[in-house]
Amino acid sequence: MLRSFAVTLAALALRGESYLMYYVFETKPIETYLTVTWLSWVGNLILVELLLEAGVGRYFLREFMPELRSKLVA
Repeated sequence: MLRSFAVTLAALALRGESYLMYYVFETKPIETYLTVTWLSWVGNLILVELLLEAGVGRYFLREFMPELRSKLVA
């Protein structure tokens, strides 16, 4: 579900990263577009994989949904 969420947010990441690269790093528009189109998908998916490896999903399951966790473990 987190991977799907990351891909869904690729459009928001694309816009945010393009503003950041264009105005902060002052890249050319074509360089910005080519970099950001790749980074909006791959960057989001890498971030999600790192979060999953760190155990963020287990943390949220343990902290916010104890009744669901007990059903899944049993």
